[in-house]
Amino acid sequence: MSNRTDDFRKQINDLWKQAVAQLDEVKDVLNDRIEADSLRLRKERDRLLQSLGEQTYKLAHQDKLPLPASVKKTVDRLTEVIDGLVAKKGGAKKKAAKKKATKKKTAKKKTTKKKA
Repeated sequence: MSNRTDDFRKQINDLWKQAVAQLDEVKDVLNDRIEADSLRLRKERDRLLQSLGEQTYKLAHQDKLPLPASVKKTVDRLTEVIDGLVAKKGGAKKKAAKKKATKKKTAKKKTTKKKA
């Protein structure tokens, strides 16, 4: 009878180990799903905050939205930064156009010198 009891205990022990292993797998799957959902929600939050910020900035820039002084200060600084970026981008385009024009002139001079 003791042999039978030992077999029974072994089967119960094996079932317990299998149950624990399956619970660990379920826990891992749920953790992965929760992490993925959290990541998706954070991305959506960031996108919505960006959109809200852009909409608020437009309204503030058009003087359609009354703002507290601290927010107005941020809007003014953002406008300065945007203007600086536009100015630098425009300056970079002008420099690139000048370089192209200079290269064309240099190429024409070399071509005319070879002909002479």
